Amino acid sequence: MSLNAKVLLVLVLVVLACVGLASGLQRLVVDPRFAELERQEARQDLRRCTSALDRELEHLDRFCRDWGYWDDTWRFARGENPRYEETNLQLSSFQSARFNGLYVVDRDGRVVWGRAYSLATEEPLAIDVLPGDAWPADHPLLRWAAQDPSEQAGTTDVLLSDQGPLLTCARRILRSDLSGPPAGVLVIARRLSSELTADLVTQTHVTFEAWPIDAPERPLDVRRATQRLVARDGETIVESLDATRLHAYAAIRDRAGRPVLVLRAVVPRDISARGRAVTNFALAVIVVGALGLVGVLAVFLRLVVVRPLAAITSSVVAVGHSGEPAPVRCADRADELGILAREFGTAMDKLAETRRRLEEQSFRAGMAELAEGVLHNIRNLLTPLAGELDVLRERVARLSPDKIEQYRQELESGAPEPERRRDLEAFLTLSSRTALALTVELRRDLDSMAARILELEGILKHNERYARMPRPLEPVGLAGLAEDAAALLSAEERARLAIETRPVPAEAATIRASRPVVLQLLLELFHNASESVRRSERARGTVLLHAGAEYEHERRLVHVRIEDDGDGIEPADLPRIFERGYTAGSRRGTGLGLHWCANAMNAMGGRISAESAGHGRGATIHLWFPAATPSGAGERR
Repeated sequence: MSLNAKVLLVLVLVVLACVGLASGLQRLVVDPRFAELERQEARQDLRRCTSALDRELEHLDRFCRDWGYWDDTWRFARGENPRYEETNLQLSSFQSARFNGLYVVDRDGRVVWGRAYSLATEEPLAIDVLPGDAWPADHPLLRWAAQDPSEQAGTTDVLLSDQGPLLTCARRILRSDLSGPPAGVLVIARRLSSELTADLVTQTHVTFEAWPIDAPERPLDVRRATQRLVARDGETIVESLDATRLHAYAAIRDRAGRPVLVLRAVVPRDISARGRAVTNFALAVIVVGALGLVGVLAVFLRLVVVRPLAAITSSVVAVGHSGEPAPVRCADRADELGILAREFGTAMDKLAETRRRLEEQSFRAGMAELAEGVLHNIRNLLTPLAGELDVLRERVARLSPDKIEQYRQELESGAPEPERRRDLEAFLTLSSRTALALTVELRRDLDSMAARILELEGILKHNERYARMPRPLEPVGLAGLAEDAAALLSAEERARLAIETRPVPAEAATIRASRPVVLQLLLELFHNASESVRRSERARGTVLLHAGAEYEHERRLVHVRIEDDGDGIEPADLPRIFERGYTAGSRRGTGLGLHWCANAMNAMGGRISAESAGHGRGATIHLWFPAATPSGAGERR
């Protein structure tokens, strides 16, 4: 469909949408916004209710501090003020302070004095959570004392009892100057009665009710809300009761974080009623304006946008077909479409120049990186070879050929004494045996060195071929690769590492890769593992190699994991260990090892990654090779 036809279709659809907008906008957009405002207002009202309960607890706590930090109370708790009860602990004190219970508990948990009254009937109350004889150390109103050693510390809490919910507070009993030692704990409790709830409704101007979390008399909607509140810690639930009211629910939790009360507030839906009246008028105005605007836009878009844009599009399509820069129509316009046309032409010219430069730079960079990688890998092979040559030279030097020749001439001269002759003969016999054993060792070591030189020659031939043509890939068996790469390590590195290979499953036994490249890659990783073990100051480390098959986008890969228990890799270094120039530890080099490994894996259609738990925790290198046999449609995933 052409752009002109699309513009006409869009304008027709806009007209139709304006007709439906009048009835749908209010229901789908505006009404939900007003409903959300009502929900926010309901949550705010519920927060006022919970804040009112908090203020009651603060008021109770202030009264508890006044009585708890008082010389008379302190002496009474120590049994030194017998008149305290007569002058202060009468029912009138409870009524004036509007609390239902007061308990003085000594430092051993024994109740020195404790009473609870119903303020409505003036009858004594027995409250199960406030025993009258002794309190356990893990009582909610005593447990805080062991957790907070500060003498002026205290707590407030909401407890459930057989007399209904209780607002409670507790403070250590100190002298009036706040000095100790504490004589015990003063506990004051107030029932969350219907009278108190009515006072809070008057204060907050919000109609609400409160029930214990497990009260059987809770309404059905409160029970459902309770289950959701318990599952969603700290969340407020707002539900629509009818077209004119909302119900908001919240849970009140005790000091230990357990829900003990559920609140339900009833909020009128005044915002929606007022909002609907305003939006009805606004939507009518929008519909009329949209009809006029659509007519103007139809003419304007056709003349100013559609025709010029169609001309620019035809020019861009022509460039796409030819692949070469070409003049773009409408480039002489002074508006944004003219700027677009001119900038497109400039971008085409710059892209052509950039492509030419990139091709040239890519060729040069590839040749330079190839040379660096070859030198790095040859150095890795020559370094252990030179070390073993030094070892052989030292072994030969220990034979002392000059001394052997001297003793031989002395023996052949016939001049030595019989005892001297026996010593010379024994020395020459031992030296000949030593020389024979050394010859066997030299032959074995020279054979090993010759094999490494052949591997080196293979690497050089491969890289010479790689420099001239694409790298050939072939099926390569994983079995024996680790042993072949380990044989290229120096004697010191082989003594430092124990390389273990887990059995390879059949589906992961063969990869599609270049064997010399894989050998170089494994050798580089073993070098790094040896260096990591050396940095960890361990005499010997372990490298574990195991493989398995994986599927990625319908392609079967062989996942090889190489784990070592060396020094590990810092988490901050993991993202850049495959970058050019990155080195770790004291090992000298150009930083091409892992960078070359990453490039080699990419060239063979695989990838490489690393993971480590940090310093001293070892590291794991992950290699993903293409499987030698592509996955078929009949294979199980």
